[in-house]
Amino acid sequence: MLTDVTVPLLRRTALLPGESLPSLLERLAQLNHYSGTSVLKLLCQAQQAPPLSQDKPACPLFGATVLRLAHLTQLPAVELWAASAHCFTPLLTPSGALAVDSPWLSAPNQPYALPSAAHTALRPLTAAQYCPLCLQAMPYHRLSWLPVAITLCLEHHCLLLDRCPRCQRLVTVADIVQRRCRACQTDLGTAPVVSVADDDLGLFAQALLHSWFVGALAPTLDGACQLPAQPPALLYRLWDYLYRRLRMCQEAWPTWPGAALDLAAYMKRLGRPPHRPPPSQAYYLYRAAFAALLDWPQGLYRFLDAYSGRLLPDTPAQHHAKRLAVIQHDWLAPTWRTADADFSLRAFVDYLCDRAIPLTLALAMPLQDVAWFQAKTGLWSMQRVTQTLGLTRQVLERFEPYGPVCKCRWPRSHVTKPIFERAKILAVQQRWQNGWPLSDTCHWLGLLEDEVVQLVDCDLLAPLPTTRHADAASWLFDPHTVADFFNRVAACVVPFDGHRSELILLRDTAYVLRTVGITHAMLIQGILDGILPAYKWYPTLPALSHIRFLDLQTSYFPDILHARRGWVAGPDFATEKGLAPGVVWRWVDAGLIHPQPGTRQYFERQHLEELAAMHLAIP
Repeated sequence: MLTDVTVPLLRRTALLPGESLPSLLERLAQLNHYSGTSVLKLLCQAQQAPPLSQDKPACPLFGATVLRLAHLTQLPAVELWAASAHCFTPLLTPSGALAVDSPWLSAPNQPYALPSAAHTALRPLTAAQYCPLCLQAMPYHRLSWLPVAITLCLEHHCLLLDRCPRCQRLVTVADIVQRRCRACQTDLGTAPVVSVADDDLGLFAQALLHSWFVGALAPTLDGACQLPAQPPALLYRLWDYLYRRLRMCQEAWPTWPGAALDLAAYMKRLGRPPHRPPPSQAYYLYRAAFAALLDWPQGLYRFLDAYSGRLLPDTPAQHHAKRLAVIQHDWLAPTWRTADADFSLRAFVDYLCDRAIPLTLALAMPLQDVAWFQAKTGLWSMQRVTQTLGLTRQVLERFEPYGPVCKCRWPRSHVTKPIFERAKILAVQQRWQNGWPLSDTCHWLGLLEDEVVQLVDCDLLAPLPTTRHADAASWLFDPHTVADFFNRVAACVVPFDGHRSELILLRDTAYVLRTVGITHAMLIQGILDGILPAYKWYPTLPALSHIRFLDLQTSYFPDILHARRGWVAGPDFATEKGLAPGVVWRWVDAGLIHPQPGTRQYFERQHLEELAAMHLAIP
């Protein structure tokens, strides 16, 4: 029959120095002659509705369970809470924002869950670790033995053990409290001690972990042991990550900084990554990973050299990149970046730049708008380029496919989402300080230089006044004027609904009509005047060279255009006046009239009218 849950336990005890809550429950079960902690579990769950009835007293998730334990043990609830795994929450929370004294008692029926990192950072109660010398002094389980990273007893400078020295079975918290292996009844206090008293680096690393996890006295940092200026929660997260990465590349252990000692024999037994190494091996793994935090950032650089295999002979470059891609992928993840505010990622980028390792597109794309990445790598996003050059994105995109901005593109850049090199963009900015040169204006409009010169001659486009009378190669154009001219032309160009083969490009049309004195500028003038319909094949007009015309419509354009200038074709004039078909050419042969410059058959109408009147007056 169970003890009345409304009264405290008949036999009670206080928490021993540094004792864990599971250990206290085991000792209470022994004092009260219970068959195990399951009785205490039933006492805590009695008269409770789900989910409180499923809560575990050894690691309670509800304040109500802690209050029930406090009543049964007559111990302060805060002490019980501090003896549970919840005391590690600030360190296991990447931001370190959560405090131990969260208001869990004000809402005892609301769960207080451990961070997800606790699953891998803390040892389960069925696979506990212990110090044999500590058990000889007092057999109980210490709270500092819960973290996987803590593998050393600071008092005795010996490695912790997690197995029975005789049968090699994993020990539980109950075995440690009873000081005997449940399988073979071997005294756990008689296990051989492995001392590491002479290992200064390992002792320092473990002392630092003890100070972070259980508030032990922090070791003194000297000039050779300086750590990054970051909170413990972030440093531990990075440290533990490097430890797990170290486990994944056994072949690099001989070259690892911090001398990953005694690992050669362990390589064959490591197994799959989820396997948890024993404390005697984890000690050296954490010791080697800790070396990456010292002498920052050079320690991390040496770590990454070993991890990528750069220190191994005859290792292909693809192997290096593949290894580093793993770290890059993890540190680019939103959850990681949110937690450490890009601290690790910045160090990784610094390493790539220091070792002259080419940056990957997968790294540059998500960081292209980040200020520190731009400052370190000299790579700019389209947005930064537009701000620097003082142009809109639409205007700049006209330069990007070809021309000066295209030459500034980072070679590894994506075609549709380009990234640019800062130094080259600044050179373009300097070049454009007073205006766009003729060559850049041509690139932006999508025309050849002689075609732009024609536009200037026809007063469709004007260089800056300071360069108007200079040689064409020295012309400078105002960017806004060029953009305004392009937009006026583009506004007159309409989409074409027919077959693409019916259309002729601007440049081809000008070539066909060159014999009748039609130039590119005249065609564009006809578009602006509304006398020549123009079409585009794409939804937008990429460049003026992409303007298209219908062949039939362009055949009438020379007559219409020249008529506005007072010109008329000779054959047309003869037909109009009822003259012989070859009369105009006889006048040309006689030297009475000449075709207009650049044409073969167009003449000034007034002059033809005078010659026709004289011709008709002759009997």
